[in-house]
Amino acid sequence: ARGLAARLELVSLPAVEFALRASLAQRGVDCRTGTPVDRVSVRGGRAVGVETDVGPIEGDRVVVATGAWSAHLVPGVADGLPVEPV
Repeated sequence: ARGLAARLELVSLPAVEFALRASLAQRGVDCRTGTPVDRVSVRGGRAVGVETDVGPIEGDRVVVATGAWSAHLVPGVADGLPVEPV
């Protein structure tokens, strides 16, 4: 009988980011990095945008993709955000 052999695969995070950004851009998503968020704008119990040091950014959806760091990066809102591993 043959045993199972584990194979270590490394993921290039810059390559994943590039592919994700390209896919999002094709779908009309405006993905911004390096823009500090001061607060999340909420209307009717829904996030409708963010306030940044370069002005407000509104959208149909707001994605906070910082995982365990969300509470530190989006104070006042992140405590109630669901964090899901991917």
